Amino acid sequence: MTLDEARDHIGAKVLYSSVPGECEVGVIVTVGATYVHVCYGRDRNAKATRPELLTLMRGGSVTEHFRLGMEESGFPVHVSGDCS
Repeated sequence: MTLDEARDHIGAKVLYSSVPGECEVGVIVTVGATYVHVCYGRDRNAKATRPELLTLMRGGSVTEHFRLGMEESGFPVHVSGDCS
C-alpha cells in the first residue's frame, strides 16, 4: 500500500504483515507524511505503521461493518480520527 492509497481508504480495514505467514487486522485512522496510523485489535491508540507493510482488505470500511451489525466482531470501530 502507498500513502496515497491509505489516504483514500481512511476507515478501511487493512492487514499488517511484517513476518511472512503472520498478520494482524487493523483500521486506518489517519495518514501522516511518512506513516499510516492504524488501530489494531482492541488497541485504544493508533500505531504508526509503514505503508508497504499494509494490504487493504477488500469489501469493507468500518461503516459497512456497523450496517452489518458486526460491532462485536473484534474489529475496532473508530471513524473519528482517534481510537478512543
